[in-house]
Amino acid sequence: MIQLEKYFKTDSFSEQVIDLHSGNKTLLGNLITPVVSTKETGILFLHGWRGCRSGPHELITEMSRQFGAHGFPSLRFDFAHRGVSEGKYEEASLQSMGQNVLDFISYFKANTGIKKVYLVGVCSGANVAMGIAEELKDCEGISGLSVYPFGETDKFLRDKKRRNFFLRQYFKKALMGSTWKRLFKGEIDLGGVAKVLNSSSAQNRDQSPKEPTTNACSAPQIQNDQPLINFIDKKIPLQLFYGSADPEYSTSAEYFKKIYQQQNGQQLKLEIIDKATHNFNSRIWKQEVYNKILQNLEK
Repeated sequence: MIQLEKYFKTDSFSEQVIDLHSGNKTLLGNLITPVVSTKETGILFLHGWRGCRSGPHELITEMSRQFGAHGFPSLRFDFAHRGVSEGKYEEASLQSMGQNVLDFISYFKANTGIKKVYLVGVCSGANVAMGIAEELKDCEGISGLSVYPFGETDKFLRDKKRRNFFLRQYFKKALMGSTWKRLFKGEIDLGGVAKVLNSSSAQNRDQSPKEPTTNACSAPQIQNDQPLINFIDKKIPLQLFYGSADPEYSTSAEYFKKIYQQQNGQQLKLEIIDKATHNFNSRIWKQEVYNKILQNLEK
């Protein structure tokens, strides 16, 4: 059994740094064990493609500790090739991420006594969770934050959509008298505006095809809908969160709704957080996400 090193402790839970071998790599994670818990479900957090186990703006760290204080064991870890886990960045794959999840679920159950697991994935972390549904056992549900579609979405079209979103925002500001006053005073960075509008196409030219270009937590595209169809067949409850200020939320949300309707799926719950950004980088938005996941767990 792997020795656990004490890392953090409060009156309601202890937190320990763990290491686990998955494939031929050593991965690092944080295990939270409540001082008193009658919960049979543990929460496993999965970060996004370019992220690490703390999540964007410490989102995963904060939520894992909140759940620990509420009596839920939780575990967050760096996928292979990410964070402080072993592996070269460019060698990451959705397949290796899937195996990492299964290995950590086994560890989680063996070392805490939980009987079920609930997965919370950020961006592609949730895609991975759904993609391995056929191998998941005792999964109570999945919550995904800002999850992109599976399928043949062309990256250029997504970049174009993002660019058009910012164009609309700048056009609205251009109609305001205060904007012109600031322009004549030299207070508006026109170079910065151009950089925002041109960044998507520049990224698409300059980065490797394997490297996702549209968002810091997006993943390489899986070229069909079959992973989601397989997931729907498993009848695992799925809760998806999107911020209304994320320019890509409507396309993503409509995609999941459409596939669920085509497959007569009944286990989808969409949660739209008003005015929230892609990464939910406000304490109010983070708390709303946490509260809704907690409601899902305790219903």
